[in-house]
Amino acid sequence: MELFQLQNRWLCIFINFFSL
Repeated sequence: MELFQLQNRWLCIFINFFSL
């Protein structure tokens, strides 16, 4: 579960960077 949360966070950051 922790791994999934970490990946989710990474995805959020990636999306944020792309949206920038």
